[in-house]
Amino acid sequence: MRVHEAVCAVLKRRNVEAAFALMSEDVARVIVELARLDVTIYSTRHESGAIGMADGYARSSGRLGVAIVGRGPGLTNGTNALITAARAGTGIVVVTGASPAMSEKAERAQRNPKHLDQTALLDSLRVPHVLLDSPANAVAEFEAAVEYAQHGATVVVNIPEDVADAEAGDGPARTPSRLRSDDQTVDDRLISETADL
Repeated sequence: MRVHEAVCAVLKRRNVEAAFALMSEDVARVIVELARLDVTIYSTRHESGAIGMADGYARSSGRLGVAIVGRGPGLTNGTNALITAARAGTGIVVVTGASPAMSEKAERAQRNPKHLDQTALLDSLRVPHVLLDSPANAVAEFEAAVEYAQHGATVVVNIPEDVADAEAGDGPARTPSRLRSDDQTVDDRLISETADL
């Protein structure tokens, strides 16, 4: 089973019934596989719409929200809705593509017009995220990210094209330690002192 098929199987096992998506070549296989597994796909006209709809679905239904958007410009188009969902603590998984991670294509990836340092972007937004950079443990890490989201977090899962097409392994997750977020806790005492000034 390939990684893109295995991550869809994880979502199906977690009783995901709907996903909100804007088709892109790097996530097309995920969308097609979810549809094959009888998950209803709601197509949107903009990435922000896909993430916003997943956010609204999760808030109104109490179920896991799933959004699927393309890498690079696709992810940046969705940042407003992503920030809104993350700050609200909505349980959604945003699946996005990523530049190749394993092959000789990885060296050329930075010249691709869709290339973006998505890790740096998501760190700056303080949105928890994981990069599935190895087929050996991609499924276990995806499962951990979904579990994290089901406990009230918005999580972005970056799946490089070459990993998505590789044979899935059964290695253990490096997540949650690899679930990255530069989220900083707010010190109420400092806010009070600042207000007093």
